[in-house]
Amino acid sequence: MANIDLGAGKEIRITHTPDLALKFEPDDLSALVKWAVDLINGNQDIPGYKSQQVNKIIVGDEEPEYIEVDQSNSSFRYGNYLVKIRKKLDLTNRSIRVLSALSKSRFENTPKYFGHVELEVFGKSVEFITVYEFIEDSTDGWTWAPQKLVSNDLYWVNQLGQICAEMHRDLKSIAIDENINYLEVSEKLINNLDNDYQKPDNYDFQSYPDPDEVFGLWQEISSKYFAK
Repeated sequence: MANIDLGAGKEIRITHTPDLALKFEPDDLSALVKWAVDLINGNQDIPGYKSQQVNKIIVGDEEPEYIEVDQSNSSFRYGNYLVKIRKKLDLTNRSIRVLSALSKSRFENTPKYFGHVELEVFGKSVEFITVYEFIEDSTDGWTWAPQKLVSNDLYWVNQLGQICAEMHRDLKSIAIDENINYLEVSEKLINNLDNDYQKPDNYDFQSYPDPDEVFGLWQEISSKYFAK
């Protein structure tokens, strides 16, 4: 794996563990963000690294700001952009395949994608750093969903369902792994569902959806979608 030359005698050394977790100095992350943006804007390929630009990234005198959030990547705000640095490589490049399909279909319900950097490992180019539009006052999904679920206004559920349906429609162009029998996998998941749910006696659902009603609804309509 090639080291990154920042010039002026500065170099970032990158290694990885057997399970493809990346190792580099935390103090190098900010410089890594700037390097990646420059590489993407120049649409350059250098030994060990490739870049792809979809839209021009325009930054002024801002410095990258680390975003404190529990996730599997290191994220920075850099001007009006979100820069994601992978902590662990994915040889399937699923994220890039999804981004590419949604961009081509002009799907509007994800942050705008500006470009990415790939690094070469085991003879394969793998997503390393990706740049998106930064959404002001946004909340990570792990925080957003529970907050919305306790709301008495559930109109957003219909909107979310429609958006998810549109997203899956636009993802149909992605080639699937024909070695996997997805119907068989789905059947195993269905058979493993716990159908003997019991609500705790002390459960107070005044501000929450009633789990008995939710589970009853699931039993009522699931047969329409999951054939036994």
